[in-house]
Amino acid sequence: MNDRPEKILLSASGPKTTRSYLTLLQEMQPGEIITCESERESWKTLEYGTFSMVLIISPLKDGDGFDLARQASQSSAGVLFVTSQERYDAAALCSAIFR
Repeated sequence: MNDRPEKILLSASGPKTTRSYLTLLQEMQPGEIITCESERESWKTLEYGTFSMVLIISPLKDGDGFDLARQASQSSAGVLFVTSQERYDAAALCSAIFR
């Protein structure tokens, strides 16, 4: 059993979206939830903290969050990325073209 409290990074750009996910996450009773509105702010937060989970609700204020998800996946945190099908398809197409 892990006695260390969970620490979650929630990256979402809108206050309504942030509130909705905060409510959902708080039901899990984690130790701490850190919220960020931009990819840049989230990147800095990830750089200086250790998280058990990173939840990215795309798009963010300054990007789609795909690079942030790649960075977060290099850590020990679990990463959950939420986006629309259209954004996912567009990112997959760009990724295939620029390989």
